[in-house]
Amino acid sequence: MFSSLLVAPLLLATSMVAAHGGVIGYTIDGKTYSTAHVGSGNDRLKATPQGGNNMQRSWNNLGPVKSSGSPQIACNSPGTPARFSAEAKAGSTITAQYNPWPHDGGPLSVWMVECPGDCASFSNPHTAEWFKIHEDGLSGTQKLIKAGNKLSVTIPASLKSGNYLIRHEVINLARPPAEFYPECAQLKITGSGTKTPGKESRSTFAAAYRMSLPQFSQSYNDWKSKAASYKLPGPAVWKG
Repeated sequence: MFSSLLVAPLLLATSMVAAHGGVIGYTIDGKTYSTAHVGSGNDRLKATPQGGNNMQRSWNNLGPVKSSGSPQIACNSPGTPARFSAEAKAGSTITAQYNPWPHDGGPLSVWMVECPGDCASFSNPHTAEWFKIHEDGLSGTQKLIKAGNKLSVTIPASLKSGNYLIRHEVINLARPPAEFYPECAQLKITGSGTKTPGKESRSTFAAAYRMSLPQFSQSYNDWKSKAASYKLPGPAVWKG
């Protein structure tokens, strides 16, 4: 009895250390939206309904995507579309609330892509050419933790109205190769914007995120002495 009481918390702690997490809430210009987040204390998706104002595509565990060639690199696993898309005006601020993040060294990025019609019917985002609207280098997760595990970004004010996916990503470099933690949410962009990024600002993740690149094959400790030179692979941030 005594040993089992000790072992159970130890196993839970080990599970949570091995796992990490992702986005568990969104706020757009002060309005909060629900998500399909993982429940506290286990690594299975809670029975969060895909209805209501849940704007997030489902993800079913706290662990990473380990290959940039996996279909899950876009929107995690299983990445099931939500039925709802949150309205956001171009130029508005979207804040992603993360669960407490355990590592203080690793890059962050935020990407977007147009949905070909209704986002609820967009089933293969891993084949799409995404554009980046935010990037933080090796200090990204340090900033995230200091901000109370919140990341706020501005949707480019000139972005053309339409249906989009927005993808938040943390990359863990604690031990190589890199581990990817992406989550996607569905947006309906409104406003008077008329611009969309050109081809030079877009890429698939399979093309941009080659696992042999030093940004992914070397650890945070390997990069720490040259942190200023770390640049996330892929296109530059599109500012509109």
